[in-house]
Amino acid sequence: MRTSELKLWVWRALLQAGCVAMAVMATAAAASASGGQVTVTFLQSVTNPCNNSSLTVTGTGKATLVVTAGSNGLGALVSVAYAPVVFTDSQGGTYIETGAAVGAFTTQSTHYTVPTQLDFKGQNGASSFSILTDEFVPVNQNQGPTATGFFAPGVSGKCGF
Repeated sequence: MRTSELKLWVWRALLQAGCVAMAVMATAAAASASGGQVTVTFLQSVTNPCNNSSLTVTGTGKATLVVTAGSNGLGALVSVAYAPVVFTDSQGGTYIETGAAVGAFTTQSTHYTVPTQLDFKGQNGASSFSILTDEFVPVNQNQGPTATGFFAPGVSGKCGF
């Protein structure tokens, strides 16, 4: 996926969120040069809740973390966008993982926690499901996101979206 397609996908997800997209545009225009972006690739395993929590779905996730820091330490806008990636299970099922989330924070920090919903769309008869997770996004002294320490505690799932 090209960078322009990923940006379009993220903006489409934000626009579906309604007023959140307006906050994104207003904050980005007033933000300082601090902050940044990093793309993280990582192994990921989740349990498909549609199968009595006995079916593990695995793949290589790819998430782009963006932090736009406000001037004078007045807060930050943090987004997490998952690129569409194919996952598999031990029974031959395949899934397309997607997800995007945005969080607005009033103070700058050493890390941000952004509630995120990841959707796993089942292919060829595999059951679709979603996972709710808290994405932990660490940042450096310039509020730029870093790849080290990015993880997702507090996972819970449900069958369907």
